[in-house]
Amino acid sequence: MKTNILKRTIFLTSLLLITTVGLAQRKQGPPPQPSSQQINQMIDDLSSELNLTSSQTSQISNIFSEHFNEMKSKRGKKSGSKRPDQSAMEGSRQEFEAQIKQVLSPDQITAYEKFMRSRGPQSQRPNR
Repeated sequence: MKTNILKRTIFLTSLLLITTVGLAQRKQGPPPQPSSQQINQMIDDLSSELNLTSSQTSQISNIFSEHFNEMKSKRGKKSGSKRPDQSAMEGSRQEFEAQIKQVLSPDQITAYEKFMRSRGPQSQRPNR
């Protein structure tokens, strides 16, 4: 009887460890590329939150499209390593942020930064 309980305990513990390791490994790497529908939703959210003009919305839409196309091409050109170069990705993100802020008024920039902070650390990256 004690042997059965011990075997079950060992089995369940092993299963738990294997599952935990498997889940942890799947979460590594960059977030998935958003779909065009998700990109449009992000732009709509920004437009309503920041009261963007149609011209600003159009410019931001172009910036998003260019950024995500660039990210897609960088992911496709993995140069032997499994992970993209973090410094290059961070540089792209900062350039993306700067381009967005060039389109916005000072009040909109403040609202944009607040909006991005409210969405959490993941949302500060455009490719979620």
